[in-house]
Amino acid sequence: MEHTRRLMRAAAAFGRLAPAIGPEAFRRLLDAEPRFRHMFGGSKTKLRDDFMGALTSALIARADVGRFPTSTIRQLEDVARENRKFGVAPRDYPTLGEHLLDVFAERLPPGLDSSMRVAALRGALDEVLTLLADTAEAAERAEGPATYTGRVLEVQRRTRHIAVIRVHCPDPIPFTVGQHIPIRSPLAPGIWRDYSPALPPNPEGLLEFHIRIVDGGAESRPLVVASRPGDEWTFGTPRGRLGQVLDAYRARRYDGPPTGRHHLPEAAPRDILMVAGGTGLAPLRALIMEAADLPSPPPIHLVYGARTPGELYDLRTMVGLANNLPNLTLSTAVEKRIDEPLTNPGPFSSHPAAPMPRLGVAADVAARIHRPGELAGKTVLIAGRGEMIDVTRERLVEAGADPRFIHHDPVAKTTVAREARFPVLG
Repeated sequence: MEHTRRLMRAAAAFGRLAPAIGPEAFRRLLDAEPRFRHMFGGSKTKLRDDFMGALTSALIARADVGRFPTSTIRQLEDVARENRKFGVAPRDYPTLGEHLLDVFAERLPPGLDSSMRVAALRGALDEVLTLLADTAEAAERAEGPATYTGRVLEVQRRTRHIAVIRVHCPDPIPFTVGQHIPIRSPLAPGIWRDYSPALPPNPEGLLEFHIRIVDGGAESRPLVVASRPGDEWTFGTPRGRLGQVLDAYRARRYDGPPTGRHHLPEAAPRDILMVAGGTGLAPLRALIMEAADLPSPPPIHLVYGARTPGELYDLRTMVGLANNLPNLTLSTAVEKRIDEPLTNPGPFSSHPAAPMPRLGVAADVAARIHRPGELAGKTVLIAGRGEMIDVTRERLVEAGADPRFIHHDPVAKTTVAREARFPVLG
């Protein structure tokens, strides 16, 4: 019991000191291991912050419940797979762990039990780092290469800020629909950015990415403005589980008469509501295409939102899908009905059969088009920028959606920020 209390105090102290421990421990690692100095490029800060956030969550969860919850294990496994693209080897984790412990011991306020807290933290930290190293070793054996290479085939500038870029990978990347893939381009050396393919996996190795320029985007701007056919991109390990929602619909349902006295009716599958903000359309479009090939495609209602009509950059494609897929219903939402100067709708932002866009953000439109109580029976998928995901989730829960059936991937940035300070233990 005393050990548990000591570990909880040590984990809490580590969480409070993490913003100072991370930079100093990584600096010492780079000084001690010259091969690391140019390994991470412009992604060094993001890698460090992601690692420290996952580590803090894991240590506090271990102290609080005496084990690593499933969600924590998955987060750590994702971190280990993500680090492979940088060249991080399983043997590197114990080295980093020693630097983390050294800095923790130096920054911990002196007290009667300071050395005991360090000792207690060492055991939990060893467990975390062992899990990371084991996952990395297993990935090397089972998942093939850490990176893949593709070549840009076509670049379509759909709006001033959005480009659709098609890429061919001679060795197809093993990913599942809805996942996001880290991309590194020669236009932004050393910087990795996650994007979700807008096409389902296919044996031809064809990928399509919808990329928007974001404020301060060190990679998004060069990709949109300067990408050209022939550019060579490098891809890391795919991550995310959004596509698992379709697993419940993959088996053909039995529609014949009951065959036994105690036959229980099969539960009806839930309809799916998709809410896309801007280029968040990409993974949801891929899921719609994948669902179309299922034996019993689920009814899907897509709410496709943008700031103005001209930014509905893939409306033509979505109207074509809605006209040909009986299970798909399309609604559009815009925050303003008038486009800004020089941003009038292009050929892909309009269609003669397109539904009239409703005024409002996608979350509000999705709530308004459902009758009271109707959202409770829906499975909800949300894709967009972090802030949009948070707002949409909260709005739909207020409107009656069951939070157990709301899915989004990756986790919203604001949620990640909260978890870094106050880690989720469940």
